[in-house]
Amino acid sequence: MLLGDGTDAYGEKIAEARREKGKFTEFAPESIRYQDAVTVGRLGAKLLQEGKGLSYQELLPDYMRQAEAERKLAEKQAEVQKREQDRDFNYRSPSDRGAR
Repeated sequence: MLLGDGTDAYGEKIAEARREKGKFTEFAPESIRYQDAVTVGRLGAKLLQEGKGLSYQELLPDYMRQAEAERKLAEKQAEVQKREQDRDFNYRSPSDRGAR
């Protein structure tokens, strides 16, 4: 079931990609589409009434993008790696510089 702001902007594209893989996509009704504690509770109650409840061990999020902290960490790690590669590329040993 698709929830959240991205549903409005990307829901049809996501559903199409899932259809191509033989998967059905259900769009959450607007009354519960946007995440907050009340909405999560309502959705959980609805699923329980339909016999589709899960234990907490079975419930897994499907994040569509990395958290901001993860993105920033990856960017920082990429910068450090690039600096190290640049430094290694630009380093010339004394023998490379013609020193004897």
